[in-house]
Formats: sequence, structure tokens, C-alpha cells
Amino acid sequence: MSSNPLEKYERLLTKELQINDKYVIIDIKWLEHWKHYVGIEKSDGEKVTEPGPIDFTTLIDPTTLNSSNEIQLCSDAVEGNDYTFISYELYEDLAETHKKIGPAIIRKAIPQGQNQIIIETFLVPLKLRESRCLNARIKQIYRIRRTKIEELKNDICNEHCITPSSSHHLYSSVDENDLNWELIDERLDLILDDINLRKNAFITYESKTLAAHNVSSFSISKIHYTPEFGGLSNIEHFLREEYREHINRDNPLGMKGEVALAYGELIHKMWSGQTNFSPPRFLKKSVVLYGKKCRGFARENPQDFMSFLIDVLHEDLNLFKEKPNIEKKDDDDGITNNSTLAAE
Repeated sequence: MSSNPLEKYERLLTKELQINDKYVIIDIKWLEHWKHYVGIEKSDGEKVTEPGPIDFTTLIDPTTLNSSNEIQLCSDAVEGNDYTFISYELYEDLAETHKKIGPAIIRKAIPQGQNQIIIETFLVPLKLRESRCLNARIKQIYRIRRTKIEELKNDICNEHCITPSSSHHLYSSVDENDLNWELIDERLDLILDDINLRKNAFITYESKTLAAHNVSSFSISKIHYTPEFGGLSNIEHFLREEYREHINRDNPLGMKGEVALAYGELIHKMWSGQTNFSPPRFLKKSVVLYGKKCRGFARENPQDFMSFLIDVLHEDLNLFKEKPNIEKKDDDDGITNNSTLAAE
């Protein structure tokens, strides 16, 4: 092989794409300047100055600038106008002689279709949610299209300190207000490309009961309800997620269903058997967010808090769009007929 550096550079610049080979996204203007500087492309006779450091920051989405493994390209960057690709081997040579600003934008060549190989430019944006509760913490991430579903499960468990469990699954939704979540981890060996996740889809990791609408590790149907524990039947209503069919987001007296969802989430965690401690922070946050008069209830007057919570749950789960007005009927003497009123 020739020791001429120009021949080596030209070979690396024209190298054919190979699956899994690494490439670096680089500022196209910098690369053209460098080509003239080293003599790969002829200049107009004027002396070409040194191109300076390789600046990646102009191409990187600033929200991912400090991320080590999920650097996203600016959404308005255009190939051939703003950036191009060079092999990682060529980049290593350039990095020895030129300083760089910002982290290198590294990508891999991946298969597309039957006979095509491409370089994956833009990563898939996803949002990891701690739970399906609307007030749950959310973490924005970016992943390559060939990320395995199992890796995604590990990501969300690490981010939200969740212990992996055979009774839990990954679910996705394209709308944070959507009640329809789709199971996506029936096969952990699948990749993002296989399940066609939309950009910025919400991902959460929860109990199987969220999809199957059955109870978790215990059998609620076998519980014997004595009068003093009659409230357990209402718990079953939440564990089976039957309450979701009654959520009314349009009731002006309710809280858009968010308090009901937060309460249902808390009941799930308390009875799942997966944790010994279930802080009701989402429930408190929902109540305080939509009921300003309730600020401080949890510490100052828990009885008022519980009273308000029960009222809100009633309205959040009330399917009536408008309260019907019942006309009061009186007897001739002006006194309401008790039997008539009871019949109504």
C-alpha cells in the first residue's frame, strides 16, 4: 500500500459503505477547505490557509450537546449543504492534526430494504415516562433505529430506578393524553425499526394488568369481602382499570380525569406486590395542580384533603356531560310529595 497520504485520504473519501462501519458527520464547508489545503482538490493558485479546528457544535441539536451517546443533529441541517460523512478512520487521522470543538457526531451504516445501505443521520426521539399517569416524570432520549427493545427496557428501568420484572411490559403511545397504550415488547429481540414507533412516542414500563385488565400477582376474585372491608370492591374497580371507561375529561366540575388517573396509578403500585413503598406524589401533585385551595391539605388537614379527593374522583368518573335539572313538584299545599320525590 502506498505511503502517500493523499492517496490514503482519497481512498478513505471514496470508501464504499459497509454495514456497521462507523462514520462521522462533519461540516461540509470545513471538509472542502481541508481538501484544498492538503491538495486533494486544486485551488485557484492562492495559498490556502489551515482550516482550523473541526467544529461540531454548529451541527448538533443544543439540547443534546452534553450527551455522551445520543447526540442529535440539528433538525434543519441539510446533507450536501451543511454536512457530509467521512469514514471514522479518516476522522481519526484528522483528529491527530486538528483540534475539535464539541463531541464528534458518530453514526453507523445500516441496511435499508433488501439491497440498500445508508448512514443513519437522525436518531429516533423518544420520551421515557415513569408511568402512564399524566403527571409522571418524562425523560427525552434519542436512539438509533436498530436499538433492541430489550435495551429500551433497560434504559427506562435505569432512568426511573425500576426493578425489571417478568410481570411488567413496555407500552407506547403517541399522545400523552391518550388512554390507548400499545404493548411493544412481546419479543425483546425486535428493534425499533421492527415496531415502527413514531417520533417522540411515549414509552412506559408497567404491570401486565395495564394491557390485560386483570389483577396483578394476587387473585382479587378470591378475596372474601366482609362488611367492614367492603371498600375492596372499589379497589378491584381500579385494579381492573374499569374506571378508565368512565373518565370524563369534559366535566367542568372535574379535573380533566387527571386526579382519577393518578389515584388509579397509586392503587396499582400499592397492590402490585412490586414495591414496599408507594409515595402518592403524583396524586398530591394532581390535586394541588387543579385545586389551588387544596395547597397544604396533606400536612394541615388530611380530612379536608380526603373530602376534596372523593368529590373530585366522583366528578372525574362521572359520564354526564351536563347535570340534569330535576323540576321540583309540589302538592296543592306547597309541600313536596315525598313518594313522588322518591320515585324520581
